[in-house]
Parts: sequence; C-alpha cells; structure tokens
Amino acid sequence: MIWALKRVHLGAFRAAPIPQIRMAFHPIQKLLPCLVATLVFSSGMHSATAATVAIVDTGLDPGIVGGSLVGPGYDFYNDDPEAIDDQPARHGTSSGLAAVQEAPNIGLLPVKAYSASFQTSSAILQQAFEFTAQQGVRAASHSIGSITNTPLSALQAVTNSGAILVVQSGNAGAPSPTGDARQVPNLGGRGIVAGGIIADSPWPANNRAGDLADHYLVADVRGPIGGWVGTSMATPRVAAVAAAVAESFPFLAPEQVVQVLFESATDLGAPGVDSDYGHGLVNYNAAMSAVGEGSIPSGGGDGGGGGGSSTGLAVAALAVGGAVAYTMFNKEE
Repeated sequence: MIWALKRVHLGAFRAAPIPQIRMAFHPIQKLLPCLVATLVFSSGMHSATAATVAIVDTGLDPGIVGGSLVGPGYDFYNDDPEAIDDQPARHGTSSGLAAVQEAPNIGLLPVKAYSASFQTSSAILQQAFEFTAQQGVRAASHSIGSITNTPLSALQAVTNSGAILVVQSGNAGAPSPTGDARQVPNLGGRGIVAGGIIADSPWPANNRAGDLADHYLVADVRGPIGGWVGTSMATPRVAAVAAAVAESFPFLAPEQVVQVLFESATDLGAPGVDSDYGHGLVNYNAAMSAVGEGSIPSGGGDGGGGGGSSTGLAVAALAVGGAVAYTMFNKEE
C-alpha cells in the first residue's frame, strides 16, 4: 500500500517514483534562514554524470573533448548537423574543457553559432538558442555574449525551458558588463553574468560587476588550451557548476540553483555583493555541499526487528522566504 499526504506551495518540488527514500538537508548557513529538508528519491534521479552544458560558441573538437561530448549538437553558422570547432585556436573547445575542468563529469553539447573568425548574426543566434532550449540541458554557456545583441526572446527561450543561462561580462575593462549580459535581469532569476579573475588576482581586462552586481559571479579566465584568457573561459566554468548543482538536486528550481551559486560563492573584494566581483568567486565544492544529503532506511519492522512487511516513512519540507512545501510518503510492501 502506498499513501501520500501533500501540501505544496512551491512548484520547485518534484517527486520521482518512490522506491528507496533519501532525504537532503541544508545546513543552517547563509543560503536559507531555516533548515531545509527536501525529499529526493534515488529512483528516477539523474546523477551529476548526466549534467549537460550547452556550449554556444565556435563548436567543439570531438578529438579533444572526448567522452565529455554528449551529442553532435548543431552548426547554425554553416547549417551543418555536426558542430565541429574550426576556430584555429579552438575557442569553443577550450570553453568546453574549462567547463569540465571546473566541475567533473559534466557533459558538453556543442551549439555552433559563430564562424572561425567569430562572425554571427541575430538570426543565427535566435536559431541557436531556440535549439538549445529544446535539448534538455541544465545550463548554457554564452561565452561570446559580450559582443552580441541576441534577441531577448531567444535568451528567454533557454531560461523558460528550465535551463540556467550564463553570459560573459566582457573583456574591455569596463565598469559594467556589456552586450547580452545587459539582458540577464530579464531572465527571471535564471541568468548569471560571468566575470573573471586570474588565479587569485584581479584581471584588469574584466568588465566588472557594476550595476549588474546582483547577477554576477567570477571564475578563472584561463583557458585549458589555445592560450585563451578572458571571460569567455570564465563563463563555461560558472555554467558547469550550475549544471552540476541542478542535476544533483533536481527538486530545486533553476532560480534556486542560481541562488545556491550566489550564496556559496567565495567573497572577494569589499564584504558582500560589490561592484567589482558581484557575489564573488564561484565555488564548486561549496555549492555542491550547500544542499547536503542524508538517508533513512526504507525498510523496518514493527519495532521488534522482525516481520514480513517493511514500512518506510519520510517527511520533506522546503522553506524559502516564507513559502512552504512538504510531502509525506509511506511505502508498505
């Protein structure tokens, strides 16, 4: 017999089929003002190995990214079913490798929207992002976004699909981000602007957080190959962490995942959110531990340790800003 009592005020809670029951707890820290206990079922939940980032760039070189490639993607610049990176210094491939470097076991989907010389058009970008929205990715890296003006509807197609969109801040040393980053406040809390540092030091060419500080994180600007240094290498790093958190904790809505990244970031510069570094340096380990996990047995007896039937009971509650969602399930076999 299976019975369930539900009271839900949050659309972010998603329950998978029942079998083995596990519970996730948020430690009392700055992310939430209260304990969060949210039910996660091992049956039907993807592991972090399934977390995929769409790399919207010059394509990917399958001979270099190897097993991280989850599909051929699409080349919208050349209208080709394979999004091969033909940029001489492999810009897109370096972006993809930066994502894998930042968060282990990330899958990469190439979405080629730029030529080898970084040419594109609004129509190409529209197609590329509409395609991305249909692929079921957890996050998308818009790593050349500071030089483009993509239609807002295309960017919103990605975030409306449930993915998190990360857009580079730019490399002009400006006081605020440029290009498509200006649209991030219009993405319903599902967008992030990515700036950069180099190692543990400021990077002078970085477009700083400025008036988009509330939406801004930084990551390392050094690319794994090709000698690339810039926020286009920081952007996929942030996207990779977002995808890993979203995949590992699928009960969180995309905007909640974004908040996890913001609240778990390593503070840099002036205390708190500031005009140079925004929320600070993206921190994979802190983000992944911001929502911890414990377990309870799904089996048991009548208190005497014996019996032919087993009963498992779990109560899940999520409290965010006064909203409450909780679910109680009982499974009896």
